[in-house]
Amino acid sequence: MPKQLTEAVALTASKLPAAEAEQGSRDLTAFQDEALSGTPRRNVLQVFGDSLRKTADCVGDAGAPIANLVTAVIGLIV
Repeated sequence: MPKQLTEAVALTASKLPAAEAEQGSRDLTAFQDEALSGTPRRNVLQVFGDSLRKTADCVGDAGAPIANLVTAVIGLIV
């Protein structure tokens, strides 16, 4: 799933202004780092996930996979 999320964010970022694309990239890195940590914190994932969803909303339907993947990852964290 990390590869799919990375690809979806990269596709979305290519359609955004540079500053927004950079923010999305940083949020993705933080989201992945937290998700892959030994003890991921759901609330931290939620914050970065929400930011990624907002980034995805900027490009409409093209960003839909991001929202779905973020929700799936957060759902795996108990």
